[in-house]
This record gives sequence, C-alpha cells and structure tokens, in this order.
Amino acid sequence: MEPTTIQKLLEARSATVLHCGISIQTQPTWVVKGETHLSYTTLTRLIECCREHHWQTDVVPYLSSATLDSICKSISAEFLRPVPVSTTIIINYEVKQIRSKSYELHFKIISDDRQTIYAVFNIVFVFYDTETNQATILPKPVIHKLTELSNQAMLKLSENAHD
Repeated sequence: MEPTTIQKLLEARSATVLHCGISIQTQPTWVVKGETHLSYTTLTRLIECCREHHWQTDVVPYLSSATLDSICKSISAEFLRPVPVSTTIIINYEVKQIRSKSYELHFKIISDDRQTIYAVFNIVFVFYDTETNQATILPKPVIHKLTELSNQAMLKLSENAHD
C-alpha cells in the first residue's frame, strides 16, 4: 500500500491548497471497481492530507526545533452522506481546544458548492519530541499561531450566527 500524501495529490493536480483547507478532485482509481462513493478509509487518508497541509503551513514555520512532531491521541468521525466518486470536495479545518501539550483540530468534508456536509472529524494531537519520545509543551510561537486560527474560527462562527 502506497501512502497518500498532500504532496502526491498536489503533484497529480488532484488537490489545491486553500486557506485552512484543501480542495480535492476525487478519482475513480481510489475505490474498488463498481463502488460509487469513497470509503471511510479513503476519507480518513484525505483528512490526513489536509492535516499535513495545516502542519506545513501553520506549525512548521513557527518551530525552532526539527525534533518536534505531533501524534494522534484520539480521533472521532461522523459520516453524514456518501462522497460520490469523481467529484470535487473541500476539506476545511479549524483549531479548537489548545492545551499545553496538545490541541484539537475539527475537519469538515463538504461539497464544492459548500452546501453539503459529507463528514466531520475531530482529532486531538499531542506534541512530542522525536529525540526523547516524550510529550512536550507547545512552543510559544506555535501557541500564538494556533490561538490566532482558533480565534478566526470563533469569529467566523459568530458571524455565521448573525447571518
């Protein structure tokens, strides 16, 4: 099994990066012959590609050490509607709870016209040092960036509530 990565999707021109998300043109080769929708495992891999985009965009520029990484502590997903094959989807992410050593990302898989929600994922990531294999406190610049993203998400939610 070959891993699906954001880089491979971008190279194949199957994905486009967005602010706090990615747009993906799904491919018939991603499903078993005869299937009409993407599997939950494929959707989970695409969520991971969006997380990679987030990591490279929102975290790596604020790290002072190459030994800092994150690992998944918990994941929950709700699949609301099947995602048709050969369609364009958008995966958005929002930073939720930020703790001293971890934070939560909320992902939403939606239709290209933003009218249909296909699935939602909540994932908690723990920061750890790859040299010591120990959980570690988030560096202040990363906390500031994550807080900024969280505030943007809260502002957007507040604006949508007033529409």
